[in-house]
Amino acid sequence: ERSARYLRQTETYMRELTEKRLLEDVSKEIRYLQQICGDFSIINDQVTQLLQIREASSAFSKATADDLKLCGEAVRETLDIVAEGFETRSGQLADTVREFREVVSGLFHQINIRQINRIHSGESGSETGTPFTETCFAYELIMDRCDRIAGNLLACDSLSPVVSRDQQDPAAREKRHQQIRSLFRDKFSLLNQNDGE
Repeated sequence: ERSARYLRQTETYMRELTEKRLLEDVSKEIRYLQQICGDFSIINDQVTQLLQIREASSAFSKATADDLKLCGEAVRETLDIVAEGFETRSGQLADTVREFREVVSGLFHQINIRQINRIHSGESGSETGTPFTETCFAYELIMDRCDRIAGNLLACDSLSPVVSRDQQDPAAREKRHQQIRSLFRDKFSLLNQNDGE
């Protein structure tokens, strides 16, 4: 409800801005920001959907629940990076989202194969198929929106670059982002160790 209220307020504010005579770059930036707000709203809708699915997913086996939890943590960390990039207008942070998405896409592929194997072996019932698929779909949609937000942030940065504190030391900034990317890839590739189950 808060997210919907904020979105309405933001849309009203941006609509008022677009009615004014603005420089072309400013108008473009406002359009990118409107798209970002819309994407955050869709993410909010998917989180609500996930909460509803969770209530109906008590039939998941522990292994299935653990896989989905790991994917959820990866999606959450990606969303945190996107939010930080939005708050700080950091193009470098936004750029890491594409690498994060590759890792998460790999996780989705792996857990789908594992879930099919569990259903065939009788470890998971076929009734878990729908909530499992809906959960993965919601996570994928959130990742899509994170990717779009990151792209729009980079587009905004190309129009009006914002000099943040970490840009004062490019080497330190790049080292930090490399660490973020490496930690994310290591943390969410742990699923590979369990492929033989």
